[in-house]
Amino acid sequence: MSERLKKINSLLKKILSEIINNEIDFAGKTSFFYTVTEVKVTPDLHYADVFISVLGTKEKSDVGYSKLCKRLKQIQHLLATRIQMKFTPKITFKLDSSFDYAFHITEVLNKIKENE
Repeated sequence: MSERLKKINSLLKKILSEIINNEIDFAGKTSFFYTVTEVKVTPDLHYADVFISVLGTKEKSDVGYSKLCKRLKQIQHLLATRIQMKFTPKITFKLDSSFDYAFHITEVLNKIKENE
C-alpha cells in the first residue's frame, strides 16, 4: 500500500470517527459508542470500507450497526463537506468483531489458567 493511501485511510478514519461520535444524532433512548477500527480505500479512491466496532452485547452491537447504516447518506454528505479531494469515496460500513473475538480468547485463556 502506498504512503498516499495510508495517509488517506488515516484521515478518513479520523474524520469519520468525529462525524459518527459527535455530529450524528441517533434518535432513541439507547446510546451507542462507536469505534472506527480501520478504513480501507481502494487505489482509485472511489470506494472505502469502514470497519466499525460497537461497544456492548451482540444484540446491542447489531442494533447500533443498523442505526449507523440508516445514517449512511448523512454521514457520506458530512464527509464530503470535510475533505478536500476530487472524489469523496463511497463508504460502506462493515461490522468489526475483532474486539469480541479478543475478549473471547481472553476468557478462554483465563479458564485454562484457573483449571491448572
